Amino acid sequence: AAVDTLRNAVEVAKITLSTQDRAVVDIPQFYAGKALTHTLQRSEVHSVWGTLFERAIWPVQQVLDISGYAPSEVDQIVLVGGTTRIPFIRKMMHDFFDKEPNWRVDPDQAVAWGTALQAGIMTDAKGIKVAATEH
Repeated sequence: AAVDTLRNAVEVAKITLSTQDRAVVDIPQFYAGKALTHTLQRSEVHSVWGTLFERAIWPVQQVLDISGYAPSEVDQIVLVGGTTRIPFIRKMMHDFFDKEPNWRVDPDQAVAWGTALQAGIMTDAKGIKVAATEH
């Protein structure tokens, strides 16, 4: 139970750090009646998770290598999902592609677009138009 409580509190702190410079993990009855309180700084988290964050570039580079494209040939970078809300991840992608990533795409629309594109590829559709919502 203590691990689940800690996991939930850290998840809340992670989300808070996406928009603020610090977050407080405060669990009054953490373990054996003892409280746990710790303030996390965004810079502290980056120093601890930095290597993990940097590994996020590897699959992006691999896709570009396989496709034969250079980062400068990519028109738009669309970031979708929880981790892409972390400012450090957005900065890494910005630095890698030398352009501002679009991280304001609705995740449900991104899934729908990807599904439509994959369906077009699998059925060899030509001139497929992709729309995530009906008008």
